[in-house]
Amino acid sequence: MSMTKSNCYSGNFLHSTGILMYAAIAIGCNQSNNTSQPPPALTSKNLYVVYDSVKVHWTAFKTTSKIAVKGTFTNIELKGIKDGQSLKQVLNGSFFTISVSNIFSNNEIRDLRLKTIFFGAMKNPEVISGTLHYKNDIPYLYLKINGIAKEVPLETSFKNNRLKLKASIQLLDFNAVKALAALNAVCFEQHKGADGISKIWDEVEVVGTVLFSDKRQIHN
Repeated sequence: MSMTKSNCYSGNFLHSTGILMYAAIAIGCNQSNNTSQPPPALTSKNLYVVYDSVKVHWTAFKTTSKIAVKGTFTNIELKGIKDGQSLKQVLNGSFFTISVSNIFSNNEIRDLRLKTIFFGAMKNPEVISGTLHYKNDIPYLYLKINGIAKEVPLETSFKNNRLKLKASIQLLDFNAVKALAALNAVCFEQHKGADGISKIWDEVEVVGTVLFSDKRQIHN
């Protein structure tokens, strides 16, 4: 995983996970086109989610040259999964929560600032949540951050029984101006590039992945 040496996160936010996300990890929230691959055809066997395979990676950006800062959410709870022979049958209507306290970017100081300063400036700072739903066989994410829910289009692919979901989240769509400003204030020097300009982007790219099996999984 490529990481910056800065003690601060910067991002144009994964959001994941969050997950999330599910983080994180790309297409704009306001785009109407969806570049997803056609959904896999129905199979003769049911598809089952491998719950401990769910991962959310996020990529945020700092400086005018848009240097990437990468991380993950390590605690994603997925519910509402159904039995079915297609991804739509299994995932439509499923929902998730991402614990913000489990954000990880391989930098303890940055992680603490993300939890206490960035997310701390938001409503419901402990969790990111969302629902997956389908329109005409195309999946969309109904994502809730900072008390605001938005529909986010997804770019999807399915290979070797692993589903990959990609989205680009514009934090300003979630009224995160105060959170971004608060983070940039404490990380002002770390967000400077070679031109001396300090910049934090409101865009965060999020990638979620989940593995499927033809055998039912035991899940507590």
